[in-house]
Parts: sequence; C-alpha cells; structure tokens
Amino acid sequence: YGVQQNGVQQGAIVAFNPLDASPVASVSVGARPTDLDVSPDGAELAVICSAAPAAIWIIDLATLAVRETIPLAAFDNWDVNVTTARVAFGPGGVLYYTDAAWAPALRVLR
Repeated sequence: YGVQQNGVQQGAIVAFNPLDASPVASVSVGARPTDLDVSPDGAELAVICSAAPAAIWIIDLATLAVRETIPLAAFDNWDVNVTTARVAFGPGGVLYYTDAAWAPALRVLR
C-alpha cells in the first residue's frame, strides 16, 4: 500500500500488486494522508490524515472500502506541510497516534 498526497487536498491509498508493483486499486481518504498501518490480523488499514479536519480512516482490506472515519478532536499541527503525524495498531485493536505538534503527543483510541 502507498499514500498519495496532493498537498493539503484529499489524498488516496493505492494498493499495489506485490509481484510487479503495478497499481490495482485506490481508495480516497481525507486531506493530507501521512501514515498508514495494517492491523495485526490483516483485515484493516488505518490511515491518518493530518489536514483539517484531522481523522483516522479505517479501510477494510477485503473490499478496499472505507469502514470508519474517526475524527481526532485532540490533534495539534504545527505545520500541515511538514507534519509528523503517525498511526499504529496495538494489541486488542487499540489504535495509537501521534499528532503533528512541535513536540508530538502519543494518544490512544478504542
């Protein structure tokens, strides 16, 4: 999977064929996608989008459809053009993310 960005505009996640690296599908997500992570069971992909409104998009990898969008009420962003926002799945379906503040804060969802 790869992140397609267009500045602070809407972005996309691109799925690639692992045998020849050709793109096979894309899924539109929010503005300025900056990081992604596959769930431990391989069923979901979490994508953090750091431009307003900041959110984490959950994509069903079996259907390549957006399953859920989680707004991030606690999200600081010191410069949307050089964001450091990250997302990761943890044990038991917990989602971790760091915001894009000058001194990023680790936050926990779910």
